[in-house]
Amino acid sequence: MKHTFIVCLAVMLAFIGTGCSNGSDVTVEDVLEALQDAGIEYKARLETESAYDMKLADAEQYLYQLESGVLTINVYPSSERREEVQRDPFPAAGAELLNGSYGIGRILIFYHNGNDEMAHLLATAFEPLDVYVRHPEM
Repeated sequence: MKHTFIVCLAVMLAFIGTGCSNGSDVTVEDVLEALQDAGIEYKARLETESAYDMKLADAEQYLYQLESGVLTINVYPSSERREEVQRDPFPAAGAELLNGSYGIGRILIFYHNGNDEMAHLLATAFEPLDVYVRHPEM
């Protein structure tokens, strides 16, 4: 019994020590750092007429221009709310083509007006953040 307890304690400490997380504590700064680490250049941009730039009342929004395409980053109050929006961001109407959708904890990132190559590069850049990729298929 004592041996089992020690093994369980060691496993718990290993998970805590390695920084195991579900992505809920990921910040916009973490996302931008992941872009920099992958060599993806970005700059802040203004809102456009894109459906993906429409700000939802319960989300903080950050907009960035990439070499190819644009990112819209939304931070929701909870990961459950992010998951709900990511499943169907526009339930009442069709939207323009989306190149990528990446969920990380409370953060939802839309990549649009770009290409598949950048979409896959973004998915790879976000992997260390425990990203959920809805599109593109990896």
